[in-house]
Amino acid sequence: MSPALDTRNPLVSYDLLRLLADNVPALIAYYSADAMRCEFANAAYAQTYSRDTQSIVGKTLVEIIGEDAAAVIEPYVAQVLLGKSVSYERPLVFPNGSPGVIEVTLVPNFGQGKNPLGAFVLINNITKHRAAEQAIRDSEERLRKFSDATSEGIAFIENGVVVDCNEASARMLRIPASKLIGRANLDFVAPESVEAVTNNIRAGFERPYEVTLLRADGTRFVADLVGKDIVSGGKTLRMTAMRDISDRKQAEARIQFLAHHDILTHLPNRALLMDRLQ
Repeated sequence: MSPALDTRNPLVSYDLLRLLADNVPALIAYYSADAMRCEFANAAYAQTYSRDTQSIVGKTLVEIIGEDAAAVIEPYVAQVLLGKSVSYERPLVFPNGSPGVIEVTLVPNFGQGKNPLGAFVLINNITKHRAAEQAIRDSEERLRKFSDATSEGIAFIENGVVVDCNEASARMLRIPASKLIGRANLDFVAPESVEAVTNNIRAGFERPYEVTLLRADGTRFVADLVGKDIVSGGKTLRMTAMRDISDRKQAEARIQFLAHHDILTHLPNRALLMDRLQ
């Protein structure tokens, strides 16, 4: 047994060491520096390579993980034998046949000298973490494709500043998306609508409401806004969807005008007279 694993200390029995190692949620092993032979492994480590804790001891790294895997991690082994701690990730097929990803940490053991006597190996299964990260990336990609495909302007606001937006919102406000990001959202709100926008954001309302917005060139237009608070990357963002309803408002005004004026002369008709009399 390696000096690093000498358990003759009466306060620490080998049985206790084995009990602890076999019940931690990680793969643990120790390899000697001279031939990279396994001198200790917990049950999880041994089972991952289809062995038990007895038969794995004395086997070389190549014999345990295979020539291909050993070739992949050779640069990291070289680093730990030079006395450096290293961490890396690599794919691994687990005993049940399922593919996964592991995070490996190699720590040199110097004993009482300057040269490493061996290396401690600590392996964590991070398959679920990487899958969760990929799911988030996929979700963000779907959201990006959706926001780019819709004709509605979509902007993400954090603490009153636009942090992301789609091309539709940039076109609507007549400003490049790269220049819209980083601007205060109230820069594009007409003075008479600032209070309505501020109150909706502060209260977290998710109902649609009408406001007057300002384009980058100073022109005004009427828009429907709908906001929603979302959490992304541990931060709370205000996602705002905007729809230009200027054409609809003009059409409504035209219908209202025609209902109360003569089509040919544009003079007030009987309906408007009666309305005013009432």
